[in-house]
Amino acid sequence: MVRERISSALIMEDDVDWDIMLKAQMLEFARGTRHLTRAPLNTHSPYGDSWDLLTTGHCGVLNRLEDQEYWVIENDPTAVIPAKRTWQKKPNLTPEILSGDRTRLVFSPSKLSCLGSYALSLQGAARILYDQSILPNAQGIDSALGEFCNRREYGANLCLATYPMITGIHLPAGDTSKDSDRRVVQPGMIREVAQSDHLVFPIRLNLALLLKGESVVQAQFPEHALLKEVDVSTLRLPAGRPVFVKAQDYKVDKKKAS
Repeated sequence: MVRERISSALIMEDDVDWDIMLKAQMLEFARGTRHLTRAPLNTHSPYGDSWDLLTTGHCGVLNRLEDQEYWVIENDPTAVIPAKRTWQKKPNLTPEILSGDRTRLVFSPSKLSCLGSYALSLQGAARILYDQSILPNAQGIDSALGEFCNRREYGANLCLATYPMITGIHLPAGDTSKDSDRRVVQPGMIREVAQSDHLVFPIRLNLALLLKGESVVQAQFPEHALLKEVDVSTLRLPAGRPVFVKAQDYKVDKKKAS
C-alpha cells in the first residue's frame, strides 16, 4: 500500500464469510464511521478520510470505559445474540442503550483479537509499518494492531470497530484438522454440518439458493434469529443513531478489575 500509494485496502482471510446483507451492513457502518470521525460531506472514502484502521471481522474487542460516543443500530436482524458470542474479548455493554441482544455498535476499540477482515487507509498503513518495522513493537499482527489502537498515539477514533463483527469464519463439513494451517487439530474428528461462526444469514450456507436465483434465504440458527428467513430483495436494515455514554454509566465488576 505504501509503495504503490494505495488509498485504502480491505484485507480478508481466505476462510472468511459474510452476511447476505453485507452491503446494507457496510452502509450503516460507514454512517457510523463518518459520524464518529466528523467527516465532511465530500470525502474520498465513503467511510470518511480520517481513520487508520476499520475492523469488521474479529473474535472480540474491548471498549474504553470513558466518556465517548457510539453509533448504535438497534434491532438489527443480522446481529448475533449474546448466546452466540463465544469469543473471549467482549466490550462492557452495561449502559442500557448498548445492551440490546440485537444491537450493533460502532466505536473506538481499546483491544482486539483476530483479523478475519479489516481495512487500512494509506495513512494507517504507513503508521503501522513504522510501528512494526522501525519501532520495537513487532508482534503477531492482531495483537500489534490492538496495541496500536490502544495507544492512540495519533489521536482518537482513528481505529474503529463494529460489534458484533460483520464478517465471520466459515467452518466446512468434513475433517476438522483442516480448519487451520497454524494449529495442530486432532485428526479424525468430522464436522457433520458446515457452519459460519458469528453470522445470521451466511452467504456460503445459502449459496445453493442464490445459485437458483432465489432471494429468500434462511437463518443459520432459526431458533435464535429475530427473522427465521429474509427476502434479500425487500429487507431493509434499521438505521443507526449517535449515542453519548458517560464514564460513570458503566458498571464494573470490582473483583475482576482487581
